[in-house]
Amino acid sequence: MKENAPGAVGSLVCGIISVVLCWVPIVGLVLGIVALVLSRKAKKNVTSNPETLGGGGLATGGLVCGIVGTVLSVIYSIMFAAGISKLASVADKGRETRVKGDIQVIMMALRKYEGDSGSFPTTTEGLRPLVEDPGNVRNWSPALDEPIYDPWGNEYGYLFPGKFNEPGKPDIFSRGPDGIEGTEDDIGNWDNRSPNWPR
Repeated sequence: MKENAPGAVGSLVCGIISVVLCWVPIVGLVLGIVALVLSRKAKKNVTSNPETLGGGGLATGGLVCGIVGTVLSVIYSIMFAAGISKLASVADKGRETRVKGDIQVIMMALRKYEGDSGSFPTTTEGLRPLVEDPGNVRNWSPALDEPIYDPWGNEYGYLFPGKFNEPGKPDIFSRGPDGIEGTEDDIGNWDNRSPNWPR
């Protein structure tokens, strides 16, 4: 009975495992490539020494399973990457929705402050008078328990009088992921079609 060529059994085992684990990113791909390399070496050994070495069938099985495992692993990896990309897009939408909700809460707090003081805070005062007594409002009480930060950890921007809204309405906005005011990723309480919209 002939002895199996070195790597013949290993190539078959790695090939089978690569098919089974093809859905695990990288693992199936690595095992598939190992199966291909071991299969090639085993087939080369069998061809060069056919009278003493066997296992050509095992090496062929490892080659086939390695190819199938590698191809499936690449397909699953592409699908996984596409899924991660889609998930990032959903997360971005979630942050935008949160900003819009925060802006509504801030606007309600500003309306309360306006009712207490007779006007909105100035741009210089910002949103601080919603949580800290500015000292110049007779019936002041906090409109918010604490400052609200956007999903990127930055304070919300505030302008009064507003630059992008109709007269008499303040601008409330997040500077977006880049944290820079006046860029395309800003999210505010104004109409995006405004001629003053940041470009």
